[in-house]
Amino acid sequence: MRSIPAVLLIFLLGILPGHLPGQQPPDPVAAAPLPLGPVPVVAPGDTVAAPQEITPRGALVRSLLVPGWGHAVTGSYTRAGFYLTAQAGNVWMLAKTGGHLSWAGRVERAVEAETEARLAGQGVPRDSIPARVRADPGVIQARNLVEARRSQREDWIALGLFFILIGGVDAFVSAHLQNFPEPLTVEPVGVPGGGFGLEVGVQIPWRGPGRE
Repeated sequence: MRSIPAVLLIFLLGILPGHLPGQQPPDPVAAAPLPLGPVPVVAPGDTVAAPQEITPRGALVRSLLVPGWGHAVTGSYTRAGFYLTAQAGNVWMLAKTGGHLSWAGRVERAVEAETEARLAGQGVPRDSIPARVRADPGVIQARNLVEARRSQREDWIALGLFFILIGGVDAFVSAHLQNFPEPLTVEPVGVPGGGFGLEVGVQIPWRGPGRE
């Protein structure tokens, strides 16, 4: 008979929950074994820097160095492709115009030498040959061609500088607007009297005074 209370006690201990209502269950994280090896120590003042977005100034500098780079880092891949393609075409035309200018210079020197030799063969005094060469129609035409090619090269240089500057400014603005939340929305609205119209809404992010 004395064994009956002991059996009941063992039975009750088996069916009771692992912890009493007023107790907290053990924390599995605290009870987990410590990992082997050195544990990294982080000082109280140490912080892990999160990746930051490109700044407008950084986008501007990148676009000035490589056309389209500043747009690519802000996600404007269409603009990046446009400026890169435009500058590549401009560089190609500049190189092509430089070749034409070099050829025109060789033609000018050849025409001047031929005219000078012809005048010398005709017995024209040596002192009068330079003026006669400058007034020769063939020499004038060759020099006009050189000036035209030189003007074309200057135009392509100016166009290249323009694309560099406008691309940098565009990248600067794109970096400012990279997180702009839906800046422009257009919705159809009804007009009193049975008409139809469009409503344009602009969202501008603003932080109130005292908010950070």
